Amino acid sequence: MRDRWGNPTSPLIGNRLVAALTEDDRREFLRSCELVDLPQEHSFYAIDRPITHGYFLVSGMSSELIYLKDGRAIDTGSVGKDGFVGLPLLFGETVGTHDCMMQIPGRGWRVRAEIIQEIYRRQDFLGILLHRYVRARLLQASQLAACNLLHTIKERLVRWLLTAHDHSASDQLPLTHEFLSEMLGANRSTVTITAGKLDAAGLIEYRRGEVRIRDREGLLNTTCECYATINNSSRRITETCE
Repeated sequence: MRDRWGNPTSPLIGNRLVAALTEDDRREFLRSCELVDLPQEHSFYAIDRPITHGYFLVSGMSSELIYLKDGRAIDTGSVGKDGFVGLPLLFGETVGTHDCMMQIPGRGWRVRAEIIQEIYRRQDFLGILLHRYVRARLLQASQLAACNLLHTIKERLVRWLLTAHDHSASDQLPLTHEFLSEMLGANRSTVTITAGKLDAAGLIEYRRGEVRIRDREGLLNTTCECYATINNSSRRITETCE
């Protein structure tokens, strides 16, 4: 089976970082991993809580969340099959500095924290890929900061929906307006009005906590340049290996 871009969806090569390994290296690495189901709202780690595992997602999408004192939260970075969940481990941290949870259910390769940290220290091929991944995530964080400051809620909402669609196996996304407002750091009423305009334009359909992507090309023409910039930074992680 292949996804909408023609990429293989086998669990062995479903994650872009794992897929970049040689067959022998991949087989050796996966001996230390376990393929697990990851339901929506699965918590990978939370602030001041131990981080026991890292994850290479093969489907679905996770989000890193920053919570403020008044209870508001904002998504500071989404991860799908192009990345790795457990970024603090690569900085030598063993407890969470923020929250990270599964937003769109899927599956992933789970590996113990100490194994990931040893791989990163050794700087073998996977370690080098993870180093590049850290650099890409830093660039993405800068881009998101600019996007959240300078672009409209419509552009930001469309960017987030396209990202979620990229990591979903379906056009149906289990997303409520309350959830989207949290991810974007915006008022729920503002997100509701904006989503309604996208619905009226025939780009999406929103019904009872579910968003259906109706016109992806139309969404691509509506979003800001940040969507392409962030995607390009992810592709460059492994482009010299392909």
